[in-house]
Amino acid sequence: MAFNSGSIAWPDKLYRYMNDPDHVDQFVSGKIYLSTLDKCRRHENKQQRDVGEGMQTYNSGAPITGDISNPEFAYVAAMSGIEMDETCKNNTITNNTVVRSTDGYVLCMTSGFAEEKLTDDFGKHCAEINNPEAFFLLLNAELFRRWQTGQGQFGPIVYRQRHFTGTQQAPGRPAFVKPPDQYEDQQEFRFFWPGPRGQFVSPGPFTVPGLAEFCRRIA
Repeated sequence: MAFNSGSIAWPDKLYRYMNDPDHVDQFVSGKIYLSTLDKCRRHENKQQRDVGEGMQTYNSGAPITGDISNPEFAYVAAMSGIEMDETCKNNTITNNTVVRSTDGYVLCMTSGFAEEKLTDDFGKHCAEINNPEAFFLLLNAELFRRWQTGQGQFGPIVYRQRHFTGTQQAPGRPAFVKPPDQYEDQQEFRFFWPGPRGQFVSPGPFTVPGLAEFCRRIA
């Protein structure tokens, strides 16, 4: 039942907008529809579709020469996917590009109740989660037990560009980074679970009746 919390603070409440009132009723009764990052890349609605969802691009940039005793060189090598040990000397890395992609189950919500900005694209019906931490812990435990998912993660979306170079730090966890120009108003907070290793993941419902204790319908 492991999960990845880091130093992220839990919001007091989270909100999930939906088009179908029946889906809201199902949600607050504990029947949760889990999407996937791959589905988010192909969504019909442009405000919900993000073709780069869960992806990051790294470029090593200008030539750098050295070995793993040099922290900057070691970082560039690691980000470039190049494995080296202390016997590798006088190595040069230049303009190496790596695209990383991940997939898994995702539950997208918002931490801001901005009805006028979200209802047109996400739906006018809304469920409120009044104890996000307890909601996540219960859902995470059941997913781990029944679907053997990877380590659960949670947190707000970081609105930055997904491309980074050289010795720049990665903009964030791949499943939690989105470009700011189109998506920042959404104030998204999400839960994410990598699928079982080596297995294809597909969206679908997941029922945990105990989740009903932590949510209610507000619209």
